[in-house]
Amino acid sequence: MFEDTTPVSSQTAFPGRATVRTVVQTVIAVVLTAGVVLPAAVAVLGEELAAVLPPAWLAWLVGAAATVAAIAAALTRIMAIPAVDAALRRFGLSSTPKA
Repeated sequence: MFEDTTPVSSQTAFPGRATVRTVVQTVIAVVLTAGVVLPAAVAVLGEELAAVLPPAWLAWLVGAAATVAAIAAALTRIMAIPAVDAALRRFGLSSTPKA
């Protein structure tokens, strides 16, 4: 008789899109951090700690950045599950405000 007009959050309606957005955001943030901030810090540290820094630190950093992006994507996808989103509403962390 009556249609359900309850709004659905974009993360609940389009969980794949929300996951991709978060992955892109996280990767951009990590790349900018790794590409802009870390070289300056490493240059300073390199002068002071040249004998201590291992040559494989860059590979480790790339792996760490990929891990951060993968974890962020997984968490975003989990948080977009309607049951999880409803549970998060109790803590004020839902994608939609409390009714």
